Amino acid sequence: MTERRICLNQSVLSFMEARISPRSYVLEFGAGWSSRWFADRCGKLVSIESSAQWLQLARDSMVGVDCDWDIRLAIDQRRIPKAPDLVLVDSEAQLRHEHARLGWSLLKSGGWLVLDDAQRVRHRQTVEWLAGKPVRLEWSQGDIETARERLALAWQK
Repeated sequence: MTERRICLNQSVLSFMEARISPRSYVLEFGAGWSSRWFADRCGKLVSIESSAQWLQLARDSMVGVDCDWDIRLAIDQRRIPKAPDLVLVDSEAQLRHEHARLGWSLLKSGGWLVLDDAQRVRHRQTVEWLAGKPVRLEWSQGDIETARERLALAWQK
């Protein structure tokens, strides 16, 4: 996180931006530069981060922004408000399935869950669990340096 650049491609950012407003509540699993991006566009942001290093770097970049943070791996659902309009799952690989399930259970009807790096084999369980016909948010060549073979999927509840 040395460079202040969101590691989400433009199609993902455009998709999310079209679905949130200053009245929206966003739940983000995996804090980072996207936290600042969300905070500038939504009314309430809850970011859940399990890495102490990422948490500190994200907090440093969020000076003056009202966000809630939780570093615990075992998330206490009572501390997370229900009914977010959008949930982004971009957390550590070993936690993404748990975070997707929790995010989906909290998501309001009509809300969206976005899973970054959905093409990876280790996330197949999550993609299969969500099933249905997701919106594909493809990475375009040149979006960012790491845009090779990356995909985000989005499901509406």
